[in-house]
Amino acid sequence: MKKRLWISLLAMLTFCLITITASANSWGLRSQTLLNYVMKDKAWDDYSADAEFYQQGIPLTAAVMRSKYHSVLMIGRKENAGKGTVWTSTTAVYQPGEMDAVPKLTCTENTVTLLYPEYDYEFKFTWDESQFPNGAFLLTSAKKAGAQVQMDLEEQVYRTDENYVWQVPPIRIEDFNISLFPDTAQQFIDMNRVYAAINDASRFWSDTRATKKALKLPVYSAPDQKSYRAAKGKASVNLKGGAILLATLDNWDLVEYEVSNRTHRIGWIEGGHLGDPAPIYFTDVPVNGVAYLTDDPLCSQYHSFQGDQLRDVHLLAYFNPFYAYAKATTYENEAVWGFVPVGQSLDMPEERIDAEATKQLVGTWVFYSGGELTSEVLRLKEDGECEMFDLSEEAASSMAWLQYPLKEDKLSNADTPTIGKWYVINSIAENGCDKTLLIEVQKTYQSYGIYDLQTEDATGDLSMTLVYGEAGGTWVRVQDDL
Repeated sequence: MKKRLWISLLAMLTFCLITITASANSWGLRSQTLLNYVMKDKAWDDYSADAEFYQQGIPLTAAVMRSKYHSVLMIGRKENAGKGTVWTSTTAVYQPGEMDAVPKLTCTENTVTLLYPEYDYEFKFTWDESQFPNGAFLLTSAKKAGAQVQMDLEEQVYRTDENYVWQVPPIRIEDFNISLFPDTAQQFIDMNRVYAAINDASRFWSDTRATKKALKLPVYSAPDQKSYRAAKGKASVNLKGGAILLATLDNWDLVEYEVSNRTHRIGWIEGGHLGDPAPIYFTDVPVNGVAYLTDDPLCSQYHSFQGDQLRDVHLLAYFNPFYAYAKATTYENEAVWGFVPVGQSLDMPEERIDAEATKQLVGTWVFYSGGELTSEVLRLKEDGECEMFDLSEEAASSMAWLQYPLKEDKLSNADTPTIGKWYVINSIAENGCDKTLLIEVQKTYQSYGIYDLQTEDATGDLSMTLVYGEAGGTWVRVQDDL
């Protein structure tokens, strides 16, 4: 009897092992971490590994999984206790039909490298626990055609091979977009200009919320029941399944939710169902040359509208390094809000430059109070050149520059100022800022909203408050003998 029992148990164990092996072979995966992940969801049944890196003893493993219509990069990281965590990104790899190239992957102790050897493309993502609460894989270097950046680990900024700064925060693997990553060095500069122009807007929130009971709501592209609605007018979300709250505007909530493993959607629902609001304010920057508009910038990037189907496109806010949030009107006079690529043919009309306001700011401005957002001394010249100085320690502590014309001996870098270009643009933001000071230095742009341009009682001269995000400081215009 006991013998028969052992034989039965052995047969069952053998069957399980065969089943697991068969499943592994169907995906072509060797990594147990990734295999465990795909086995949990039948949505991955039609996928197979286009490329995989797995090596015994290395805690990282990676694979590009592909189906007929979808490719996704998976990165597995094994913790000390043996538990594995998986990160996925659709936008990090080319999709079927997008590029006829075979990816390759390599891993070290803390870095995953994605390569397309046929085109000499290379992207490195390094595990980092200092930037995000639960850690993240951050882009640390990238090379694509004529564009190349490297993260300056000390300053946490990206520098091009010409030592220009690409003005974006560290990019997580979830936010990386291989298709929209620049092909040329000039594109980094063009994207910097767009970031600066929309800097007056606040950043999006990212809070996962859910209702206790089932609640299915219609989803609109804009905070307006008359606006365009996706899924042939039937887009909806059940909040019991959870959604990510991105913003609240009036009585509307902007949410992101998953439609499938290869499609997400971001749209507006009736507010008041997801707890505390997520207030946001937008800017208003008219642009030309929009390539397309999507409601799914993080996954499918499906083109809801091509650029030539839209008019009156205005940028509202920065979303990530590759997309800006925008509002537009279709030629059927239907309002539609969504995401437009930052680096593809986007053009900001020159008429946005406010010549009268630019003329009004000519002169030397010195930091007076509040938060120090830029150099302590800004010399804004009539020809459009900007000189940026720092006060000497003695001048700053005594505030002597308020009583006397500013002289070179009050500056710590009188002979070596930072040189740039400057101008004022119209930037209608909902936070009340309608002018923005734009300073260009070495192909990067510093953007500051201008508030309270008025006469200062303490000096009798003109003062202005500059803001960056939620921080602000006051500068006073003074006479100088520079």
